[in-house]
Amino acid sequence: MNIQTLLNIILIIFIVVAGYFGYYFLHKSAPDFVSAAAPVNVSVPPHFLFNFGDRPNQPGSLNKPLAVDVDDRGNVYVADTGNSEIKVFNSGGKFLYKLGKGGKAPALQGSAGIAVWQDRVYVTDGNNFRVLEYSTGGNFVKTFVDKNLGKKVGAFVPVGVAVGQKGDVYISDVFYQRVLVFDQDGKFKFQFGSPGSTPGKFQYANDLTVDKNGNVYVSDSNNSRVEVFDPKGKFLYMLGTSGGAKADMALPRGIDTDKNGRIFVVDTFQHKVQVFDGKDRGKLLYTFGEKGTDNGQFDYPNGMAVKGNRFFVTDRENNRISVFSY
Repeated sequence: MNIQTLLNIILIIFIVVAGYFGYYFLHKSAPDFVSAAAPVNVSVPPHFLFNFGDRPNQPGSLNKPLAVDVDDRGNVYVADTGNSEIKVFNSGGKFLYKLGKGGKAPALQGSAGIAVWQDRVYVTDGNNFRVLEYSTGGNFVKTFVDKNLGKKVGAFVPVGVAVGQKGDVYISDVFYQRVLVFDQDGKFKFQFGSPGSTPGKFQYANDLTVDKNGNVYVSDSNNSRVEVFDPKGKFLYMLGTSGGAKADMALPRGIDTDKNGRIFVVDTFQHKVQVFDGKDRGKLLYTFGEKGTDNGQFDYPNGMAVKGNRFFVTDRENNRISVFSY
């Protein structure tokens, strides 16, 4: 046997042995544990991740976006108010499509609120005095409610919209300064609020959200506060300079809550997000953001959405969505 033949035999044996052990470790000896993710520190402000929508002359370009929400798949729905459109992006900020496929949807004018629940998307169309319903696939479904609500409700100008755990739809009305509550079929249930500055009243009822316990949080913009109500519309307490935590709140607009009971409030005039502890009657925890054009800065931010450990802010004058995370 010459040296070349011997080397070939050794090489073949090596390949067979390596293949056996490779198969064994890949298919027979997988570890019986899963590495745990590092614990999330929610006691400090989140960090900036990325922006999207601010590239000009692109299909996903944004113009004065006001509202944002996120579905269970992570897709992001943006009220692109300056363009009178609702645009949908994936979780990484890639543009997907616009709501209203097929040309059957009525034209929007002044959309300032958006809420996603299961396979439904509700959009406030304030200048047309109505709330529209779409599917998450992008198709127009119907006019959910409009100005023809009857004498019991009267006229309304919708701004914010939110959906409770059971599908009830909450709509803020700046005409009569109140919150209207409908079931998921558009049937009126009840209302609360009226014009004024005392507890339970509003001066421009703006965005709103409903937490997992059914409590309702309303940005009372021109009173520089957030008001909190129980599921039946009974006033509980306030956030801002008029009560609760002394947060030096200027113009609250976008608002959302997370699974830990924290309340995230966009303060438009102070170009930042204020975060409160909902378990401690609105104790101020921290803020993040400041005026500017750099990453993590805002120029008149407006809307807010929380999904898992990600936070989405409509940065209106910078024409973008800013994404933060822990």
